[in-house]
Amino acid sequence: MMSSITGLVRGVPQAGLNNIKAIFTTIFSYMGSWKFWVYILISTLLCLHMTLSGADIKGAASGIIFVLLIFLILDVILALIGKLDLLTGWVLSFSGVLITIFSLSIAIGLVAVLFSLIIRILFRKVL
Repeated sequence: MMSSITGLVRGVPQAGLNNIKAIFTTIFSYMGSWKFWVYILISTLLCLHMTLSGADIKGAASGIIFVLLIFLILDVILALIGKLDLLTGWVLSFSGVLITIFSLSIAIGLVAVLFSLIIRILFRKVL
């Protein structure tokens, strides 16, 4: 059982990189479409105006504690019946998807920050 978990853990970084590469390849294949640029503009504007309040952070903290507690209970139950690798495989595959989504969000956020920095530099010289 432990060797199958070790094999899953070793495969996660490569699977995550393959997902990220596939998503970025797909995104860049749409660069000729005007819909792509509207999407980039809207997502950039949203990224630049999003902030978290204290209540958002408190809600996220209690939510993460609840999710971790559920996973701990499931982990203990599955370990007792000898099916621990079932949950571990699912969690690892789900974490690969999350890493891909977070990477895409970071890339869009960085583009938004660079775009706003360029605009700020241009307008600062004009005024």
